[in-house]
Amino acid sequence: MSETGETIECRASRLGRTWTVYVPKHGVYGHGGTLKAVGESTARGLELVGVTAEVVIIPVTPELERLRSADEVRTTALSEAIAALALRRTTKRDIALATGVPARQVKEILAEQAEESNRRLRRRTQADRHTAPAPHPEMFTDPRPPRRTSSRPAPWATSCAPWALSARRPERRAPFPQTGHAGHPRATAVVQVISHFDAPARY
Repeated sequence: MSETGETIECRASRLGRTWTVYVPKHGVYGHGGTLKAVGESTARGLELVGVTAEVVIIPVTPELERLRSADEVRTTALSEAIAALALRRTTKRDIALATGVPARQVKEILAEQAEESNRRLRRRTQADRHTAPAPHPEMFTDPRPPRRTSSRPAPWATSCAPWALSARRPERRAPFPQTGHAGHPRATAVVQVISHFDAPARY
């Protein structure tokens, strides 16, 4: 790798017996009989224009493109198979035997999947935190209508002891009947209204 840490990927095409490379960004060509030779040729051309970077050669042919596509499909299928077996509590040794890959690769794929799952969870949490709607003021109000206050006394206020209720009742004076004797003064008596509440309660 170069001192600056820059890496330039170059696609190399096969023309006859020679690999050729073109870097359009810097206008540099490279060629060579082997991939190593074309890489060195391209690096020297970049140095001539004042660019110091590591050159990575990617050979390109129609057959190689189909092979890379097949590798991508296999990598995706392998990752899905390992994830499905791991969900079923399969041991890493059995997963390696079932998929035909080394146990070390199985561990690496499972670690990558766990890291990717954690990243998705963090992104989802951050997105929910930024897009959560503000609470509506009506959420903090009571939807029920206000209670009506009545001037009538509460039931417990009139269900006190019978003798206490009768003691508060006003007295009524009734005329005492005449005795029938002539000249006897007409007398009056205090008659207290007694209701059935006046009788002592029996339990």
